[in-house]
Amino acid sequence: MKLDDPDFLSLMTGLGAGLVMLAAAWVADRRRRRREEDAPRGQLRFPAAMLVLHGLVVGLRETMPAPAMDEKLSLLALFVLLVSVTRSGLIVVLDGALGSIQKVPDILRDITWFALLFLCAMATLGRAGADLGSLLTTSALITAVLGLAMQETLGNLVAGLAMQARPPFQPGDWIDVGGQLGMVREFNWRATHLRTQDETEIVVPNGQLARANIVNISRPVPLLRRNIRFQGPYEVPPGRVIELVLAGLADIPGVLVQPAPSVLVERYDQSGVEYWIRVFIEDIPNRDAIDSAVRVRVWYLLARAGINIPYPTRTLLIPPAPPANAAEIELDRRVSALAQVDVFAVVPRAQLRGLAAEAKVEHYCSGEAVVRQGDPGEDLYVVVAGSLEVLVHQASGTERSISDLGPGGLFGEISALGGSARAATVRARSTSELLAVPRDALQALVQADPALLEALSVRLVRRQAEIASHIQGGHDTIGPDEAGPDLLDRIRAIFTRSTS
Repeated sequence: MKLDDPDFLSLMTGLGAGLVMLAAAWVADRRRRRREEDAPRGQLRFPAAMLVLHGLVVGLRETMPAPAMDEKLSLLALFVLLVSVTRSGLIVVLDGALGSIQKVPDILRDITWFALLFLCAMATLGRAGADLGSLLTTSALITAVLGLAMQETLGNLVAGLAMQARPPFQPGDWIDVGGQLGMVREFNWRATHLRTQDETEIVVPNGQLARANIVNISRPVPLLRRNIRFQGPYEVPPGRVIELVLAGLADIPGVLVQPAPSVLVERYDQSGVEYWIRVFIEDIPNRDAIDSAVRVRVWYLLARAGINIPYPTRTLLIPPAPPANAAEIELDRRVSALAQVDVFAVVPRAQLRGLAAEAKVEHYCSGEAVVRQGDPGEDLYVVVAGSLEVLVHQASGTERSISDLGPGGLFGEISALGGSARAATVRARSTSELLAVPRDALQALVQADPALLEALSVRLVRRQAEIASHIQGGHDTIGPDEAGPDLLDRIRAIFTRSTS
């Protein structure tokens, strides 16, 4: 190859341009590494290798006797030369011109490089005589197919570009993403790499990161507040505890003097006063060790001051065992309640105990109806405790209160012994305890004691006469003699049938 050979001149021009761009890239790379401690090394290896490869391809073309390979080797030499010059020029622009103004994100470097590499390939194909219009049309179709197949990847790419426009963090920052705390190790076009305190690496896709709430602990200042809680006894004034703890927090390694630590009373807990220590640290990776040091210091401070840290205590209350004769006591209580009723005053205690054994204790809240007028019923009720009201429905549709019932009161005897519907409504005025005596027990009692049948008959006549009087608008109590002998005989006849 002669000096005036066009191919030789082209080779020298290409090598010269490549060397000049490589030298400029070396200068820009040196400046970047002085500005950024974490700047990657070895950026010039690729363009230098491409430049050497260009020379080798040109030399190989000169030694190859086959003319068919000459054009192909020339195109390959052109492509590697363009790649070398383009890569060097990219380093000059991004690390030299733009890098001196603002740090260029790695994702922008990668996208720019891929775009320039595509242009180099298009220029080489154009030199080979290819129809670039057809290639671009085919490329557009392939791009559409790849776009549909790589939606998630493209979403991560777009999200990465959007975050690079206004980056919420930089490599080296500590961030919290969805409750996961880690240091940003790398932020590329697809994902963000976090290194946790457990020395594990978490890869978060940019699309997911763009939708998450990001807490940047390192911005705007690399400070982190730690919240530590402990309890003190109620016997020691909170002011003394706060003063004691604050004095001991000043010289703990890792705890900053400014912003100053603080101690607050958070709440009064079951076992003691809850205190809240707030300290600021810069050494985020060692935050757990600093928390432990604060807790250890608090323990020693309180121990030297004679203040015990309270702990939850439980008082176990074991109810006393019921007496062996609990059933007898309950039965005697029911017998006493029945004995307060005038109707049962003539019943011998032995028979009254049998009736009490068959009775059932029922409780009602205030405002609750025990029985309703017109409903069927089989139980007789004795009031043990509380207050109840007896109401009757009048022809006008309203209710009229005809009497009040307290302890010792009796109601429901007409339905229980006569089998008729409830003649009145009884509603609790307050929380009440009742004894419900079933009809079968009453019938057995009447059958055993005919004198009780007479007393119950008189009682029923009086009660029915009172209810009838109030329904008709009267207010006077009607005695059994005034109710008429026919009514009394009819009720006695009903009781006689119930005992037969």
